[in-house]
Amino acid sequence: MAAHLKDEDLKPEEREEYLSILVKSGESLLDILNNILDIARLESGSAREERSSFRPAVLAQEVVALFAHRAAEKGIALTPFVDPNLPEVLLGYPMRLKQVLFNLVGNGIKFTDSGEVTISLGCARRSGDETLLAVAVKDTGIGISPKGIERIFTPFSQADDSISRRYGGTGLGLAISKRLVEFMGGRIAVASKLGEGSVFSFTLPVTVGAEDVAAETNSLNAGETPLRGLSVLVAEDNVFNRKVLEKILEKSGISFDSAVNGVEAVKKGTEGAFDAILMDIEMPEMDGYEASRAIRRSEKETGRRVPIIALSAHVSEEHRQMAFEAGMDAFASKPVRKTDLLRALAEATGRE
Repeated sequence: MAAHLKDEDLKPEEREEYLSILVKSGESLLDILNNILDIARLESGSAREERSSFRPAVLAQEVVALFAHRAAEKGIALTPFVDPNLPEVLLGYPMRLKQVLFNLVGNGIKFTDSGEVTISLGCARRSGDETLLAVAVKDTGIGISPKGIERIFTPFSQADDSISRRYGGTGLGLAISKRLVEFMGGRIAVASKLGEGSVFSFTLPVTVGAEDVAAETNSLNAGETPLRGLSVLVAEDNVFNRKVLEKILEKSGISFDSAVNGVEAVKKGTEGAFDAILMDIEMPEMDGYEASRAIRRSEKETGRRVPIIALSAHVSEEHRQMAFEAGMDAFASKPVRKTDLLRALAEATGRE
């Protein structure tokens, strides 16, 4: 495909199509590499992460927000349910739990042509501060055969070879999900019928952790005022993600402008007078890494340095290091939480 781009007789629209295919292929390869690295770390026992406080209701809504547009495009209902008996704040592994839910909900939407996908978080058992969190993702999709269930959690395997041909995918998502659930102290199971849908469920041991999140919320509320009046450039190609970011900024009294690709981000970032730039890593025409490098090169002439905050769903140490090497100052993982985004802005602009 790359060789075809050298053809001088290519029409502009053909060249653009080939470039788009190359970019998507590169992104797919990067996703595969990230998944392989995740599996390697989990299997070697090198994955390390400290438990932190989170609100299950907020976590469920964040997952829904990430997939709402994709579900709407297919006409599928995407519904979260959080058991009212579940403690409002828990102590566990929220980023790992999100990663599992991303895989399960993403699969649910991919393999469902009509009906719904539901996410449920409940309380299976509670004894004092110790709670058993019950998680389930249910879809009304194509379902899985008994033989398919036997191999579905095996790396690079799918329930049926025809699934790979029709829907694509590497067969790594569920394998990683299984290992992540085990890393968090649980076991994942699946119940499914062909033509009716599937239910992926697991339980996780967690504890009540109200104080940490309460302190975080108080800190956020106290820290919003100093950010009022900031001017921020939002470089994000995904319409839904961009609107979420803009809404957070708007409610915090922060003015903003937007760029929908890396080239536009460089143009606006070098010509405008922004206090900070929110830079999505994966954008068309020019990715966030190269856009940041271009901005830093331009700043050598002006002597002004604008803080750049990387936005990415890839949270590995390698990706963080790549962001910092490209000249970025901070890193916020997707889906972006309001608290994390505002804290990153406060730290980057010195308005803590």
